[in-house]
Amino acid sequence: RANGVQEPIPGTEPEMKILAEQVHARAVSGQDFQTLQKEVLAIANLRESEETNLGKMSRDQLRRSHRSVFDLEPGGVSAVLEDSEGYYIYKLLSKSIPPLESVKDEANRTLQKRRMDTWTKNITESAKVSLNEEYFGTARPAKSGQAK
Repeated sequence: RANGVQEPIPGTEPEMKILAEQVHARAVSGQDFQTLQKEVLAIANLRESEETNLGKMSRDQLRRSHRSVFDLEPGGVSAVLEDSEGYYIYKLLSKSIPPLESVKDEANRTLQKRRMDTWTKNITESAKVSLNEEYFGTARPAKSGQAK
C-alpha cells in the first residue's frame, strides 16, 4: 500500500494466531529466528523483511506492552505478544548494564523531562480558571419586564 502498511486479509486472524503459536513452539525448541521470520513472511504474503536481530536495546526502546521481554533470562523466548499490528516473539540473547558514561546524557534528559512534567503538573493543577460570561457577551439576557 502507498502508506507502507499492509491491511490484514479478512478472516486470517485466527490462522495467523495459530501460526504464531506454532512458530513460538519452534523458537522455544531452538530454531533460527531468521529462518522462522522468512517462513512467516512468505506465508503472510509480506514482501518487506525486517531484521530479526534488534541489536542492543534498552527497555524504553520497546513498546510498553513488549517490555516484559527484559524480564527473561538470557536465551529465553518470550510468549507470543499480540497487539494491533500483529504477533511478536522475542528471544533475549544477553543482558548487560551499560557503563554510566554511555547513558549519562540520556539519564540527564530523562530526569529533566520528569522535573519539567512535575513542575507543569503542579502549576496547572493549582491554577483555577473561571469564565466571566458577561464579559464575553454570552450571559443570558434578562427576561422582559425585569429591571436592567
